[in-house]
Amino acid sequence: MKFNKWTLGLAAVAVMAYTTAARAQTGIVTTTNANGVPVTVTLSPAQIEAALGVPSAATASMPAFNTNGLDFTNVNYKVGTGMEYLPSGGVSSYIEGDADLWHTKIVDVGVAGNAALASSSSGFQSAAIDLELLKNFSNFQIAGQAGVGGRFEGTSGIYGEESAELNYNLAKGTGFSFLGAQSSSVFTYVFAKVSLQESEGTTAGKKIELDKCFYVGAGLAF
Repeated sequence: MKFNKWTLGLAAVAVMAYTTAARAQTGIVTTTNANGVPVTVTLSPAQIEAALGVPSAATASMPAFNTNGLDFTNVNYKVGTGMEYLPSGGVSSYIEGDADLWHTKIVDVGVAGNAALASSSSGFQSAAIDLELLKNFSNFQIAGQAGVGGRFEGTSGIYGEESAELNYNLAKGTGFSFLGAQSSSVFTYVFAKVSLQESEGTTAGKKIELDKCFYVGAGLAF
């Protein structure tokens, strides 16, 4: 399978733009004009979502950013559940989790896994495992992921996955530790994610099929 070298960059840029919106807030995006001069553009969340092609159903119920949440720099593990919005227009239940394993001065490195439930409720529709780069801030976290997955329903097969995800806090912790996490607390968070999935083409004349999926949900960070 041949990976498109631009897809991870496009996904990361898309979610980086989305982070500035943070739902119910104005987004500030810095870019450059044709002469290479930095230009600051103010965009509303609706404009950013429209540019990304995010389904309106995926963001209609997203809550506002909570500035009183706990610090993501104390987080080692996350588990979450939500919805996967498929390129075909369908929706599947979705679960994910990750572990922040190696800490550096710039970014952290971890592993992540995810799975979507089959529409027939007979098992998994798809599942993937990824290597993950994490950038932690006090109230939100940006994650870039790349790995491999498999589809088990419909057109089955192996696909490459490149994703970018935004996680941000909702509520303060409940005060217990788990699996040796550095923080002695747990807090709830919500996530928005875009994933580009590449697989061998099944259509005549197409060597690679490229699908873009969106995910939203909530979980626990600890």
